[in-house]
Amino acid sequence: MDDAGKLISFHVVPGPQGLAEAEQRLRSAGFEQIKRSQDGRRLQVVAPRDLVERVLGFSLMEKQRRSRVGVAERKVVDLKLPEGAVLPPTLQDVVAEIIFPVIPDYYQSSIQKRKRL
Repeated sequence: MDDAGKLISFHVVPGPQGLAEAEQRLRSAGFEQIKRSQDGRRLQVVAPRDLVERVLGFSLMEKQRRSRVGVAERKVVDLKLPEGAVLPPTLQDVVAEIIFPVIPDYYQSSIQKRKRL
């Protein structure tokens, strides 16, 4: 499977029209997996990368970094919106912000970080 077909997750902070309107517009844009956060302030969307890029109208930027898991090293790719990206008109008035979370590295402890200094 190529990168375009992989599922990605991102958060949507709704605009002044509210959570319900943002969720309805996202569903009508083609997103099916949408969950409300427990605090009711955000929506979490899970969708194939190609669908996200097609709906938003631009390609997502990738930031690659390496992280260590024990003795193994892995490559982590964090996604973000390109500088100056503008949402499509159907989403502009209902979406205040789109956040692509950074994938955390749970295996690095503060003890390991201190030893490297």
